Amino acid sequence: MKIFVKDNPINDFVEMYVVDDSSHVRKNIYYNGDGLFTVETIVEGEYQELKPFLKCPSGMFREIVSEIVEYANKNHIQSQDKDFTRGKLEATEKHLEDMRKYLDKAMKL
Repeated sequence: MKIFVKDNPINDFVEMYVVDDSSHVRKNIYYNGDGLFTVETIVEGEYQELKPFLKCPSGMFREIVSEIVEYANKNHIQSQDKDFTRGKLEATEKHLEDMRKYLDKAMKL
């Protein structure tokens, strides 16, 4: 899933686009205006204008994002990048601990 945010400073609106690329067929997920979200297949090689998942004034968008971030923090939801970084840090710490033990043994010989 990919999310794109486009800021339009001329009319002070923000548009968010959602593309599901989890399978071999990419799909545009958007709000159709009738209270429903619609999934539309993106045909490769054909120009298709993406339809926005969300379009709202930038101030409202900031409030929505702030609430989402607060919810994610409260429920311990993190991005994949953060999980990857944490994993690398833990592996590095473990490696350094192993190296310290190895050097301690080597120094005692």
